Amino acid sequence: MTWNVLYCSDNNYAPYLGVSIQSLLENNKSAESIVFYVVSDNISDDNIERLKRQIAKHGDSRRLVLIDGRQWVERMTAMNILPYRGGHAANLRLFFIEYVEKNMERLLYLDCDTLVCGDLSELFEQPLNNSTAAVVLDSLSGKEYKTAIGFDSDDRYFNSGMVLFDVKKWIENDCQQKLIEYMNDPQYNFPNNDQDFLNLLLKDDKIVVSPKYNFQTTHAVYSNRTYFASYPSEVYYSNSEIDEARNAPVILHAYRFLGQFPWHKDANHPWRQIFWDYVAKSEWQDLEPRENQGGIFAVERIAFKIIPKGCFLPIFKKIQVSSFKKRMSLQKKNKEASK
Repeated sequence: MTWNVLYCSDNNYAPYLGVSIQSLLENNKSAESIVFYVVSDNISDDNIERLKRQIAKHGDSRRLVLIDGRQWVERMTAMNILPYRGGHAANLRLFFIEYVEKNMERLLYLDCDTLVCGDLSELFEQPLNNSTAAVVLDSLSGKEYKTAIGFDSDDRYFNSGMVLFDVKKWIENDCQQKLIEYMNDPQYNFPNNDQDFLNLLLKDDKIVVSPKYNFQTTHAVYSNRTYFASYPSEVYYSNSEIDEARNAPVILHAYRFLGQFPWHKDANHPWRQIFWDYVAKSEWQDLEPRENQGGIFAVERIAFKIIPKGCFLPIFKKIQVSSFKKRMSLQKKNKEASK
């Protein structure tokens, strides 16, 4: 069985993409065959050569397919889709059916800030029960966020850092065309375009799998009790499901915590050491820590140190929802200006 894995990246994230791929290769040596689809938004020649060398080291059964993402970036710019963190790399996944082999059965999408620390065999063999995708629920999208973007508070909203797609179902359900229609519809002014549009599309067409396949930073930092005090939900995972994933995660989603990723200088990130351990085994051994982000994030880090976690998390939640609403307003203005 061939595993098809998709990443999308610009040059800034290319080293972290490489570290993620290294972690996957190292912990899945028994996989029969792996094809890495990498969609590039101006990844440099140097980083591309490093990717090629790293994958080649693991044998002929590991292969890189590089795709130039410029035409899709231009399309999204013309559609007035807001970039995410300065670029459209994250949104490139929305067009995957246009550049992967149409006859594959499954495609695993991973964010560049993921670390694969276990065997993916069970995930690739996961029954999808006639659904288009398998996903893991998002830990930071509470009722307030879901209602702000027009979802019901009891909808099961997922994190798109890991999505296992059934490619044939995607084609059968004409998902690509539906996504384009959503993106062109002025009523949808989402703050997280890639994730929100996928949630809209797959609202009733997904299966939810164990959080161990997209174990998020939130649950590494906060106890279950502290977490559920701020994010109460009847449609999220149980305490036992979170605990099981915490004890044996397969994919760590090392997204930003207190404004820092694991690669930031002196980062207070729970998986900082794990990240740098994989760096040392990758083609990016010369990678240097990035300077910390300042502004509101610096204030956030100070507050985290002096405020009890049980008090800090609800404050963070309010700031987060406010930030997303501002981004929604900006998206709406962009679409209105394009009429």
